[in-house]
Amino acid sequence: MRDLAIPSAQYGEDDIIAFVVPKSPGLESEDVLEYARQHLPKFMAPAQVRVADALPQTPTGKIQRAELRRTLADELGR
Repeated sequence: MRDLAIPSAQYGEDDIIAFVVPKSPGLESEDVLEYARQHLPKFMAPAQVRVADALPQTPTGKIQRAELRRTLADELGR
């Protein structure tokens, strides 16, 4: 799982958006949100979860967080 913080439209703090690549099929974003709400402090639980087949990576295998931010900005119209 990888997470990013984006400015909250509702509060002055950032919202956490988690990106999850499931190891087995059938995982839904609501499953992850429910688990996080039960096992994490409220401030650490993601506001949203995006389930993906893969995350963008550099040739050395690092997650391209800037690419994830661009994708989110496009989706949110920012």
